[in-house]
Amino acid sequence: MATSKKTTQAPPQKSAPDELQGSVATAPLFYADSLVSLALGPYVSKATLGQQVGGVEPAAFKATVTVVLPTNALLGMAKNILSLFSSPDLITRIGPEHSKLRSELEALTQKSA
Repeated sequence: MATSKKTTQAPPQKSAPDELQGSVATAPLFYADSLVSLALGPYVSKATLGQQVGGVEPAAFKATVTVVLPTNALLGMAKNILSLFSSPDLITRIGPEHSKLRSELEALTQKSA
């Protein structure tokens, strides 16, 4: 009677995929001009970015990329973006065409304070 010997293998070592070990210059590049959808969870969130296709009215969007990241990382990103938009240097560089957006962002930050 043959006996089977069980062997257990060690779990594979986790390491960052090759594309995460690169630099910003080698990261995949996606063009998006809109947030198509945003799903927020207590631990993980998902943002789908896309681009407008066709004419201006009615606007149609094609999903370009979906990014899944920890919700804390998403909130940190939002904090950094809001901080950048309060920078006088950025305000000078982006010019008056974005003044409405800057005003809306300022109103949001005042509400949350």
